[in-house]
Amino acid sequence: MLSELSNDNPSIVVLDDEYTDLSDIICSAARTTAGLSLLWRELGRATLSPRTRAPADLVRMGSRVHFTDLDRRESRMVHLVYPEEASTPVFVPVTSSIGAALLGLRPGDVFSWVDPAGEVRTLRIDRVEPPLRPQVRKRRA
Repeated sequence: MLSELSNDNPSIVVLDDEYTDLSDIICSAARTTAGLSLLWRELGRATLSPRTRAPADLVRMGSRVHFTDLDRRESRMVHLVYPEEASTPVFVPVTSSIGAALLGLRPGDVFSWVDPAGEVRTLRIDRVEPPLRPQVRKRRA
């Protein structure tokens, strides 16, 4: 069912340096989760872009994203972050299902996926605020 949904989803753009970091996170994970699986599929269909050529309103690491959950009729604002930075509910890790769904989208885009509970979810990006500074992943030694 997820493959049927993903064919209708908008194309996405991912920054090339973030692609490398995100691929490393997936490959080093001790176990697979629904969020990691979705993130892997999204990276596989992404167009890569250098940071200097990416649109300002692109959802990238550190972005503040305003979106509407069309199924629950709720509007939310979250910051898309690396897993180690997800300290409160407003900081959504890219490795979660919702975080993976947001990555690479732009205002007006509508994205559908199957959440971990097996429900089809659909969200619309309303506004994207770029990070105040480029996000650099702190690598563990």
